[in-house]
Amino acid sequence: MFHVSRWLIVGLAAISVLLLPGPARAQHIRHDARSADGQKMLKIYAKAVAKMKATKEGDPDSWTFQWYTHNVKGPSGTTAQNKAAEIMRIYGAPPSANKSLALDMWNTCQAHGGQNENYFLPWHRAYIYYLEEIIRDVSGEKSFTLPYWNYSVAGANHGVLPPEFRMKNDPLFKSLYIENRNPGVNAGGSIDSSPTGLSTIALEECFYQPTGGGTHQGFNMRLDFGLHGHVHVTTGDGMNMGSVQYAARDPIFYLHHCNIDRLWASWNKAGRKNSPPAPLPTVNWTFAEKKAKVIAKVNDWMVPETEKHGYCYDHYEAVPKCPTTFNLHLVAVAKQLRVANVKNKDIKLGAAHTHVKVETLAVKEGAKPVAFKERVKMLAQDKHLILVLKNLKADVQPGVIYNVYLELPEGAKGDKAKPHFVGHINFFGAVPHGDHGHEKVDPNAPERFRSFDITALARQLHAKNLLHEHVTVTIGPAGQPAEKSNPVIGEIHIIEH
Repeated sequence: MFHVSRWLIVGLAAISVLLLPGPARAQHIRHDARSADGQKMLKIYAKAVAKMKATKEGDPDSWTFQWYTHNVKGPSGTTAQNKAAEIMRIYGAPPSANKSLALDMWNTCQAHGGQNENYFLPWHRAYIYYLEEIIRDVSGEKSFTLPYWNYSVAGANHGVLPPEFRMKNDPLFKSLYIENRNPGVNAGGSIDSSPTGLSTIALEECFYQPTGGGTHQGFNMRLDFGLHGHVHVTTGDGMNMGSVQYAARDPIFYLHHCNIDRLWASWNKAGRKNSPPAPLPTVNWTFAEKKAKVIAKVNDWMVPETEKHGYCYDHYEAVPKCPTTFNLHLVAVAKQLRVANVKNKDIKLGAAHTHVKVETLAVKEGAKPVAFKERVKMLAQDKHLILVLKNLKADVQPGVIYNVYLELPEGAKGDKAKPHFVGHINFFGAVPHGDHGHEKVDPNAPERFRSFDITALARQLHAKNLLHEHVTVTIGPAGQPAEKSNPVIGEIHIIEH
């Protein structure tokens, strides 16, 4: 697995963006929350958050109003739709400008309500941009920039919440403290229980949206369903960061998404393009600026230069070069070969490891299936084996991530399990919420899936004579899943291309 190293731009980034002409000129630099500049910004942020929490809920500058823009909570923490009830509770029956704004803004998070998955990054970019503007207005500090939480950094701070968010009784920073974080998080424990859980491996992707006929997730989806969801689930419970409805209630949410935006900006600075194979349809989103309605168009927020919106970052991540001979757009469905499949769909996951036999398939009608170990033996050097998991869903957020293994021996744990490790999955965006169920609402949205290139792992296992006729995929929770969460994987298969 490729581990992305961190590189510094220091003054170079600021100098380069200042040379850009006209509207592309950057005015604000967003800083690491643990840097000296970032800590100055956290003081402004804490004061503003306290003021917003004390503001009446119906005011666009209130903390509740901004939280509900992402998603409205359900009654007593349920997943039932509650937008109409909250609108009535806060505003009553008479019409008003703020009520109209709330009707347009609330519950518009993309794309965990069935919208086009390609909107995940641009919507959240616009969301934190306008929140940043509100912080400037509320605080009176026009130079304020939202810091980012770099949880993937190596060393003692890896996965550790910045201390300003853990000071329950501090006169200034108590506004950033939330009880409903997972055990140990508020005590300074890391949210990462494994060395690869907070990996920025999505930066390896060469294209923005899925390619290869549904075998490669693309940058947006891989970042969303991987690192993004992992941080949500491991930071807070179902009444906090762990659920779509409550996530934006926690002040750390915005620093998390600031970092996600920074990774996107890093990916773009390496020359990666945001444009999908077909143009995105014209979509407008509503936000608030100076308590007034503002319209954000998706294509305006898909531009690769954040400088066009007046900001840049103090540090960017290194991005590996794309192979010149591996153009995934040229991988047609006809060139793919499904070599193994699970007979029964809707695989239910429990509190213990779930072992799933993925049976090999015949390559031609009437032919006998080729044993998986033989297929790996015959695999050409330029071919890849991709493990695909589709249609993840759960009734309630399980609250844990799940580890995926290949040919895991019964009872293997710790170091004995590492040679079989494939990767992680989480169910953050797989739980129905609000007025959205599991169904895909946008007919133009790409199919959602998780995929892992298991080529190298399969070859390693073959060399150790650990492969069999059929391959066993094991999915195990890294902790105790929440009761009645009922997580399900709709389909598992292996594709050769």
